Amino acid sequence: MDNLLNAVTGGHALHAEGLWSACVDLLYRGGALSPGTFALLSAARATGYDGGTLIIMLPSDFHVQWIDSHNKVDILRALELVAGKEVHLRLVAGTHSPPAEPALEPDAAPAANVSFLNDAFTFESFIVGKSNELAHAACATVAKNPGTHYNPLFIYGGTGLGKTHLLHAIGHHLLRHQPGATVRYVSSEDFTNDLVSAIYQNTPHEFRRRYRSLKLLLIDDIHFIARKDGMQEEFFHTFNTLHRKKSQIVITSDRPPHETNLEQRLISRFESGLIADIQPPEFETRAAILYKKAEIMGLSCPPDVMTFISNHASRNVRQIEGCLVRLAAHAALGKRIDLAVARSILADMIQTRPAAVSVEDIIRATAGATGVVPGALTSKRRTNQIARARQVAMYLARTLTNLSTTDIGRYFGGRDHSTVIHACGQVRLLIERDGAVSSLVESLEQQLRV
Repeated sequence: MDNLLNAVTGGHALHAEGLWSACVDLLYRGGALSPGTFALLSAARATGYDGGTLIIMLPSDFHVQWIDSHNKVDILRALELVAGKEVHLRLVAGTHSPPAEPALEPDAAPAANVSFLNDAFTFESFIVGKSNELAHAACATVAKNPGTHYNPLFIYGGTGLGKTHLLHAIGHHLLRHQPGATVRYVSSEDFTNDLVSAIYQNTPHEFRRRYRSLKLLLIDDIHFIARKDGMQEEFFHTFNTLHRKKSQIVITSDRPPHETNLEQRLISRFESGLIADIQPPEFETRAAILYKKAEIMGLSCPPDVMTFISNHASRNVRQIEGCLVRLAAHAALGKRIDLAVARSILADMIQTRPAAVSVEDIIRATAGATGVVPGALTSKRRTNQIARARQVAMYLARTLTNLSTTDIGRYFGGRDHSTVIHACGQVRLLIERDGAVSSLVESLEQQLRV
């Protein structure tokens, strides 16, 4: 454990700020913090460490109450690990930034340059492959020329694929070249909390000033404000103000705009810019990410162990990181890492057996259940019956196998991965709305899993 903590603390004695920084870093590495909460805690200030009590200053009473209710237990555990003894925590409301001018119109004063960026997430540390090259190129373009190209930029993809990394990288690049630019990274959860806090404290003018005078707004997981009318209303006006001023807006989601259940007026604005997706990394990209992460962690593993992880940790980057963290913990105990050990200690994290269901099995079963010939599903024919059966088969292939959407598209006549994504989205909607489709999919899943 001491070796692991040295990676966080640098092996030095900790003062208040160092203790707090190490605590937040340990929580984030362990996956205990959302990106938004990590940004808030990273920006919080440790103002004292006296008599075993660490004093942390947060922006408002609302944030104090939120952290106290949602994160305090995890923070106390991390502090004890970092300090090697019990540490008490006192959260106080205050500010260590110059106070904002009250009651100003949104355009009358610039926002404070509080970016909430993670220093580790830069373009230099991002591994580019076929699965993310369009999103990376688009992000690099808007970082160099904010507000002039691809505005807004909408990036979507599954969890742990690098969307948040790219948002932070854009912010870092802009601040490096325009140090005075006003940049803010925020999750939709934190955007919501900021608005609720402003309403609670009767300071909506401050909220609007803070967000509507930015040069660059980076907002993560926008789909979480779906069906929250007040949040969508506020974001709609924030978006319009920034867009009119040619400020850059970059948004991420786990699905394309038309599948987010957001208001149509927001969807239409998102679709007016560039939409780029990120897919699960293919083998070559997984291997490159793995070696880069291992280098950063100072972990050395035999090539066959690295190949084993690259082959089987196929879901997302966080799964790869999780495998390395577990290996690092094992190595910290002085134990040797070889392929047999890796297979054993990672058995519950990665699928080491090939998928039991093949795409050919899925095509045959779907064709039989829908009354079409199997060859029709891989052909160019687009009758309603064949198109719907093909979409169902694509959905099942995505659900029951470990294949990427690009690989699945190849099985269906060389179709593009975006076609597979659209098909899966359509089937998900039909499962919710159409009992016949829901029953068909459920029946096929049961048949194929036997």
